[in-house]
Amino acid sequence: MASQGSLEQRMQMIDAAVKAAKPVTMEDAYVEEHFPDYLVVRDYRANKFYKVPYTVDAQAQVTLGEWTEVVQSFVDVTKTIRLLVPVRKAADTPRRISYGVVLEPDTTDLQGDVMKAADIELSAHDWMIESQAGGDMHADVVKDAKVVESYLAPCDFDVETAGGTETVVKGSWVLAMRWPEEIWKRIAEGELTAYSVGGQGVRIPLDEE
Repeated sequence: MASQGSLEQRMQMIDAAVKAAKPVTMEDAYVEEHFPDYLVVRDYRANKFYKVPYTVDAQAQVTLGEWTEVVQSFVDVTKTIRLLVPVRKAADTPRRISYGVVLEPDTTDLQGDVMKAADIELSAHDWMIESQAGGDMHADVVKDAKVVESYLAPCDFDVETAGGTETVVKGSWVLAMRWPEEIWKRIAEGELTAYSVGGQGVRIPLDEE
């Protein structure tokens, strides 16, 4: 059960409101995307998408607006964020563990995109549930790569790295992976310098937010 006041509970309430308010001609409705003031809802049987504005009041009551049919298109998305390599030399770290920021909220990244903390939270949780696989340049899955830590930064904090002090922003997805010797050697030599997450998403122009 979702904890009181959590993002998961809010999403469950919104999903329940959508199912209760769906048009009678729609067999079932699923929320594909959550945004701060609207949803993208899918009618799987008809393979149609709808934009549905919504509000949640102080009593946690969900109010839905008019359902407008839209066309949804997905694009391949790749995000590349820095590793936080410890100050000590990599050769002195036999555990072969890299720490890094996977996604950072409310910051324009190298691809010119901005992600919200709520979307990063969903991505981090989905990846832990469905994957936990480490890859090599988006090509091959690294067989012996293991997740040792994965968390959302509860506040801003500073980390001492080989390149100096870096700030991890509240809501960032921080990941620690243990790598086999051949991958760790490339990290230690500076060839691999960042985590890069790939997937599909919907890009919304910033002026629409």
